[in-house]
This record gives sequence, structure tokens and C-alpha cells, in this order.
Amino acid sequence: QKRSPISKENLWWLLPFLLYFGWNFIGYIFTPYHLQGAEEVLRYVLYFGLSLMILDRFTQNSTRVLTKCIILAAWISCVYGFVQVIDHWIPGVDIMPWRGFFGARIFSTHANPNFFADFVVFSSFIVFAEYMRTKQKRLLVLLGISLVDLFFSESKGAWLGFAASGAFAVMLYTNNSVRIRPYAKRLNLLAGVAVVGVAILVGAYAAKRFQSVSFRAYTWAATFDMVQASPIMGTGVGSYKTIYPSYRRPQIFYIENMHNNETQHAENEYLEQWATTGTVGLALFLYLLFFVFYVGWRGLKNSTEQDKTTFWLTLGYMSAFFGICVHNFFDISIRFVSTGLFFAVFAALIVRMNMPIQPVQKEEPAPANKALMGIAFLVLGAATLLTGGYYIYTFAQITSDVGAYGVGDQILRGCAWVAFGGLTLLGVGVYICTAFLAKWVRVPVILLLSIWPLQFVYGFYIGS
Repeated sequence: QKRSPISKENLWWLLPFLLYFGWNFIGYIFTPYHLQGAEEVLRYVLYFGLSLMILDRFTQNSTRVLTKCIILAAWISCVYGFVQVIDHWIPGVDIMPWRGFFGARIFSTHANPNFFADFVVFSSFIVFAEYMRTKQKRLLVLLGISLVDLFFSESKGAWLGFAASGAFAVMLYTNNSVRIRPYAKRLNLLAGVAVVGVAILVGAYAAKRFQSVSFRAYTWAATFDMVQASPIMGTGVGSYKTIYPSYRRPQIFYIENMHNNETQHAENEYLEQWATTGTVGLALFLYLLFFVFYVGWRGLKNSTEQDKTTFWLTLGYMSAFFGICVHNFFDISIRFVSTGLFFAVFAALIVRMNMPIQPVQKEEPAPANKALMGIAFLVLGAATLLTGGYYIYTFAQITSDVGAYGVGDQILRGCAWVAFGGLTLLGVGVYICTAFLAKWVRVPVILLLSIWPLQFVYGFYIGS
């Protein structure tokens, strides 16, 4: 539509995002570690673009669709996590080839127990908010399964994040609901007791595996040394893994029992923000967090009993976002797409749900040349089908080279085919349908130009 997503009307709502991401891009330009930080800055570009899209385009219906997708993902991930829990007492129930990879700790379909626990933390509050909105009892079953999974992940930071988010959700609800407000003190006290209880539990488990605590303490001390070396600008986005070895404490070698261990992140998002983006970057990051919570809080204050959907969605996503923020005082999951993507989505979504929506002025398309549109559509259709076919062909080659020696391997291969094949066919369908419904010639042309970047990224997928 040839219009900018940034306008005078929404500038103040977008400003914290513009300042934070803009500072990161400036820091990347003026620091020397361009190659080392390329992957990280590319991720920031994608997060920023996604945040802008949500701030500009999302509606309440879009939020409901996103919520359903997260709940579906929670069913798949948490039910399989529960299977891993049962496998402790009935060995062999978990038939997947990675069974017992982290010992007694469960990790479901995620890379490690901490990543899984982070997903459980933020998805649980979205599930709870959806239950309060719809009263679907099956969501309570999912919530119970999620809590069992969270306990057996043995992720102490996630336990603290969940407890703090629970107290935060109680505080939001009791102070913004007329019916509950008379009981606010009692409920807030119970929430505080729960946080203290979880803190004691965390301390008990930390004493059993104190190596994890020591590793984080020495890593944080070394990171603070990095901050002192470059306090204003920081060392640049994505440079942590390059700079940190120069500051690593020798105690780490004894803890890890090796001298060539690789630490890529600080085990504390706020310290890493400080070290890589400087004091200015950390201040802008904290400003962004404050702005998101302030807008959400004000939205809850101004919500009416009639608009229960926005109220519960805001409360659920604010609690989920708060859980991510607390957990990443002790973890690195936000530095990976599995959580970092949701951080960017939730931050923009909370603001979008509670900002005054300006109607988009639609541009009336000029009559397009039908012959030119037809040619562009045919070329795009052929290129899209060829690309999709190439993806399927190369994926078939890869899976044929991977041995499948048991039922779990066969299930894994089947799931991979369903996921990859379904997404490929969906992508082809979206491209062709979008071009078919387009009223501007530039639409199929832009889609055609986007195929090469997709092919470029697919090369990294094949390589991994």
C-alpha cells in the first residue's frame, strides 16, 4: 500500500521499540565484530520487523488465533513431557531415540530442560487466561500437566519465574477486578507465601547441584568485568562469545573439568545486554520493558466488564512476558529463537492490544494490466512450485540417509515429514493465493524476489 507502518499517530507507541532496536543496530555498525555478530543482528532485524507488523496490523482476532496456536503447541509439548515423566517409573514408555539424554530431567521436544521450562512458564499463563475467558475444563487438565512437567524439568530459574509470574498475575487481577478487590490483601499474601516457598525449594535443589550456581556466579563476575571495559557502547551485538574468553575466570576450568569449554552467553540477559550494548543499551532495554508493562497495566485499569476478551488476553500475555523476564535473570533461553521470538511477539502484542487503533487508509488500486498480471502470476506460480518441489526432493534425500532403527526413529521421521511437508505446501499455497487475489502487479513481483532469500536461508537449514 506504499505507506509506512510508522506515523505521527502511533510514533509514541512505537518509540521504545525504535530506540532499543535502533541502538542495537548502531552499536553493531560501530563495533569491529561484524562477522561474529551477524547472526545475532539478523535475528534482531527479524524480531524488529515482526514487532512492527504486530503493532501495525494485529487485531483482536489475530491475537485469538495466536493464542490457539500457542495452546496447541502446549498440548503437544507438555503431553510428551508428561510421557517422559511417566518413563521414570515405567521405563520404555518414552520410545524416542533421545530418551534420558538429560538424565532424570525432562525436556520434551525442546533443546534442553531450561528451554522447555521457559516454554512451560509463559504458555501456562496464556492457557490459564484462556480458561478464565472460555471456562473450557480441558485447559485445566493441560495446566496440571504443565505444572508436573515444570517440576520435573528441575529448572530452578523457571520455578522462580513461574512463582514470580503467578504472584504478578494475582496482583494484576486483584487490583483490576471489582469483585475480587475486597480480598486483595489475602490473595496477595498467599501469592507472596508461594513465592517464598518456591524460593526455599530452589535453594534446596541448588544445594544438591551447586556446580550450576558456581558456574553462573563466576560467569556473571567475568561479564561485569566486560562491562567495566566498555561501559557506554558495549562490545556490540553478538560479540559476547568472542570477547568473553578474555575475561573468563580460571575457576570455570575446574567446574567444567576442561580448559576449552565454550560459553556463548552470560546466563543473565540483563548483564549480557549491559556488556554488549552498554549502559545506554541496557537503559533502553529496561525502558522498553517498563513501557510494555505500563501500557498493559493502564489497559487493564481502563478495561470494562463487557470487554472480557481483551482483559484476560492482556493479563495472560503480561504474566507470560513477566515470566520470561524473570527466568532470564538466570538463563539464556531468550537468546534463542524458541523464546526470543515470543519475547518480541508478546512485547508488541501487549502494546497493540491496549493502544488506540487508527483505521488504516486503504489505497484504491489503479486498474492493472491484465496481461501483465497474468504473466507475473504464471512466473511466480512456476517458481513457487519448483522451489517447493526442490525442498521436498532434498528433504527426501536427507531423511533417506538417516537410519531409523526403532519405532521412535520411525515416529520422528514421520513427524518431520508431516511438519516439513505441511509447512512447504502451506507456503506454496499462501504465495499462489496471495498473487491470485492481488490487485497490484508489484505484489507477485515482490513475492518472486523473495524466493531467493528463502532459498539462501534453506541452505543453512540443510547444513544443520
